[in-house]
Parts: sequence; C-alpha cells; structure tokens
Amino acid sequence: MSCSLIFLLTDATPFSRAIVGASAQGNLPLDHVGILDNDTQTVIEANAKEGVVETPLADFLARAPQLDGDAGYRIRNIPPEAEVDGEAALRRARSFLGYAYNVCFVPHAGALYCSELVQRACLKSDGEPYFSSIRLNFGSDDPVASDFWQQHFKQLDMPVPQGEPGTSPLSIYQQTEDPQSCLRLEKGKR
Repeated sequence: MSCSLIFLLTDATPFSRAIVGASAQGNLPLDHVGILDNDTQTVIEANAKEGVVETPLADFLARAPQLDGDAGYRIRNIPPEAEVDGEAALRRARSFLGYAYNVCFVPHAGALYCSELVQRACLKSDGEPYFSSIRLNFGSDDPVASDFWQQHFKQLDMPVPQGEPGTSPLSIYQQTEDPQSCLRLEKGKR
C-alpha cells in the first residue's frame, strides 16, 4: 500500500503566511500536511488547535481555502520505489495521536508539528525517515511572516531557531510523486 499525503494551501492568516515563509524555496504556498487513510477517509494530522488528531476527510477539506478555480488542496504519493510501507506509516502516525502541537518547531518530547509528524511516520524499510530535513528560515522576506516569528518565539521565551533542521509542508511536497500520477478525490466527496 502506498502512502498518500494531503496538503492545504495557505489561507493567508498570519500563522499560515509564517509557515509558508519558513518553508523551502518554491512557488506553491502550502501551509499544512497530513497522512490520508483512503480506507477510513480520514487524515492523521498535527494541527495547532488540537495537536495530533485523526480528522474525517470531509472536515479536513472544509478547511481548504476557497480559491478561484483551485480546490485549495493537493494530494501526493510517496513513490513506490521509496519502500515506505503505507500501512506501517499510518500505524506510526496513529501512535502519536494525543501528542500536543509543537509550537517550538524544534524537537520536543510529546509534541509534533504537521510535517514533523509526516517525517516521523513515513520511514523507509531500513527505519530511516523518507523525508529529509531542511534548514528552517524564520527570517522570511515576507514582513508579516518575519514579524509573526519574532513575536512567537519572544512569547515562548526562546531564541529564534533560525537555520535549525526541520521540515515544512512544501519540503515534504517536493519529495513526493508528481501530481499527475497521484490519487484524485472524486468531485462530490468533498
């Protein structure tokens, strides 16, 4: 069974813009990712309000931004040759249910952010993460994003973890299969 991931595009809130600003370079403004369970029509995700939860797909898609001519989400697969067992990835993701949301964006026991959950759940057959880390950039060119991060880490009373290894929805997206070969949600299931 392949592993399917579902991504949401930015909704343009300051938090969403900050996530996009800290991401790897690219022109697709993704701010969230979860692991899609096609059998149960649920998404295992780490969201800022609830932590790591299993969300009905319809509820997850209801949060997709309403964009002209765009569904506001993308689905991608981990390539079969990557040797990532989709069922094992779902079991690992579910083992994190109840974890808090990682507001520090650096490794923190008992807490995960969305793309960190995906990285920790999607392991190759040798036990190593399929998704490689990037250097996070909290000093975005977007002044709204940059100001958000400065205030965020000040409130946490911690230094900005500029350049620390991490992941982002965009970095995960860039390491998955071309969308032309991915699953498509049927219209009307949204």
